[in-house]
Amino acid sequence: SLMDKHDITHAVLPIAIFPRYLPLVKWLYKSHVWDLVFVNGESVIFIKNNINTYKIFDLDSREDIQDINSEFLCKAAAVKCEVFQAKHRPFHH
Repeated sequence: SLMDKHDITHAVLPIAIFPRYLPLVKWLYKSHVWDLVFVNGESVIFIKNNINTYKIFDLDSREDIQDINSEFLCKAAAVKCEVFQAKHRPFHH
């Protein structure tokens, strides 16, 4: 395959900005060679399973979905906090 030919071991795909990557994400997720190790709604990271040392996300697992959802909520809260702080920051010339 192209990935083997070029010794590609990691795939970082920006799914929120470029939905054209979604078919590749689906293919990697269903592959027995790649492990989904990060997802946050904006990007996904896959690592070849022969070198992976990270936790694998199973999107059929209720626990994994809760972990991902918790990360979304934390990130959203942080963004809201930054926006609030920016709105209430004193303006300096």
